[in-house]
Parts: sequence; C-alpha cells; structure tokens
Amino acid sequence: MPTRSSGPISPGDGNYQGLLLAAHPSLKDPNFHRSVLFLSTHEASLGAFGFVLNRPLGKSASELLPEHDQWQLLERVPVYIGGPVGQDQLSFASLSLGKVKPEFQPNLSLDEVADRLRTDPDGVRAFVGYSGWAAGQLESELAQKAWVLVKPDVQGATLDPNHRLWYKVMNSLGPVYKLLAAVPDDPSLN
Repeated sequence: MPTRSSGPISPGDGNYQGLLLAAHPSLKDPNFHRSVLFLSTHEASLGAFGFVLNRPLGKSASELLPEHDQWQLLERVPVYIGGPVGQDQLSFASLSLGKVKPEFQPNLSLDEVADRLRTDPDGVRAFVGYSGWAAGQLESELAQKAWVLVKPDVQGATLDPNHRLWYKVMNSLGPVYKLLAAVPDDPSLN
C-alpha cells in the first residue's frame, strides 16, 4: 500500500511531469473513471502526455504482434489501455521503481525492450493508445477538480493488474478521499 502522503498536490504554474494524475471520484468520463495516469511529459504552453496505469487489456504484446520475430520475448510484456488517443498504436514503456523516485521511459524500441527485460523482467509494459491534453487543457481540468495530482511513491507507482491502484492512491490521500472512493457509482446500490 502507498505510504501516507500529506494529501494531493495543489495545482500551480509548475511542471507536472513525473506526477500521477488520479481521477477524482466524481469524474465519470468512461475513458478515465477511477484511473491513475503517469504524466510522462507536461509543459503548460504545449500540453501534456501520459499513460493510464491501471487498465490491463488482459493480453500480452505477443498476442498483438503474433508475427514478430521476438514473439517469445513479447510474451512476457502485459498490455494496458494507455488512453483514448491513438488506440491503433502500440507503444512500449518501462517503469523503474528506484529508491528516490519512479522513472518512466516511454517509446522504447524492441531492442530497448529486450535489454530492459533482461535487467527488470517485470518493468516493461505495452500500451494501446495514450492520454494527451492540448496546451492549457489539463490545467483547466485540474481547476475543475476532475483530477488529483499525486506524488508517486515506490509502492503506489506499481502497475496494479487488479485495478486496485486507484483505490490505493485515494486511500493514501486521507480520510476524505478514502470515503469518496468508497461511494458506489450507483448510490441505489447502498
């Protein structure tokens, strides 16, 4: 479970690259409902780019690239839905959980995938699609409280195949977010 944080990061004029973006419990957009994204790049004047970390597709990269000559290697790479943009694209990324901060390296070549798998067999993921924002769009959504900015920690940044990452992040933000995360999508189910 993630370590207790002091709460969400307040949006400002800074650069959000390397932060997690957790969907606020009230965000109902089906592309991002209860999702956690890693912001790979962010620059207010250019926009932002990232991948959803907690939407496993339930397939390996070898299933999507069955004719590839490195088929056996790709069998070890799970595929996630990275976002609603470019869903005809498959990209590879590594998530390295260092002692200081997690490092996310997107757009790996297949040679880089092979090298990373030798040193960190669980550290490579494939993503179908990605998440992107135009200049000022993410800042606007943050102002509307659609997202919560969170500093990643070593345990909280892991890719959780059981969809539990969003709950772990919400629970780490304190009792208010923990309570909001527990509310069912359909209150009549209470």
